[in-house]
Amino acid sequence: MTGRRSAAATVALALGLAAACGGGGDDASPGTSASSSSTPGPASSGSATSGPGPGSSGSSGSSGSSNPASTSSSGLPPAGSDSTGPATSGTGTTAPIPGPAFVPGSETVNLGFPGTNELATLQTVRVGHQPGFDRVVFEFGPDDALPGVLVGPRALPITQDPSDLPVEVGGDRALLVRMQAASRAELNAAGEFVLRYDGPLSVSGDTAVVVDVVWSGDFEALLSWAIGVNGEHPYRVFTLTGPPRVVVDVQTPPAAG
Repeated sequence: MTGRRSAAATVALALGLAAACGGGGDDASPGTSASSSSTPGPASSGSATSGPGPGSSGSSGSSGSSNPASTSSSGLPPAGSDSTGPATSGTGTTAPIPGPAFVPGSETVNLGFPGTNELATLQTVRVGHQPGFDRVVFEFGPDDALPGVLVGPRALPITQDPSDLPVEVGGDRALLVRMQAASRAELNAAGEFVLRYDGPLSVSGDTAVVVDVVWSGDFEALLSWAIGVNGEHPYRVFTLTGPPRVVVDVQTPPAAG
């Protein structure tokens, strides 16, 4: 395990150095909930806590000018599966949204951050709308590793980790998603640096309040993305397995679905 984490740090360090020099879908299959958090409590307990968002350490992102064009994503699972939101009954009414409770948009959610597991390698990032919320999915693989997750509100502008270059994020505020141990790359069996996530660094979809999701850092096994949002809204964070995923749902006003 120590060797794997050492390799993770080496990979993320290389990514961070590359990010300092410049910049840098959606398919979520059903799975079982691995962890969730909805009750206020200490940040270290894996629960939602009131107060400011993630700290300044490792809390930034990639320059918007160097990002590939945004892409829409539509591969979210159908409503009613365990990895989506509301299920619709035979009468056409919407059942309560399954999963952890939504917390106020001013709070921070901690799911085992910083992580102590093996390096989780990012595969895809997806954005889409479900009845009652906008959903962002970070999928990892090819093994079952899941990172620790820390999500919290952050005022704009967002800056890149580790270069502190400004990152173009849509909306009037952001939810900063920090995942550790996680990276877009890994070291293969030959000890070669291999970028596994080669998707867009700015992702958007047919959403109500989420404007875009922008890569904001990959340094020393700390991977971060900023979710640009219009307005402050309740949200929730949880993980799924098969494949391993980190899910962030941002609640939408009734008029928006």
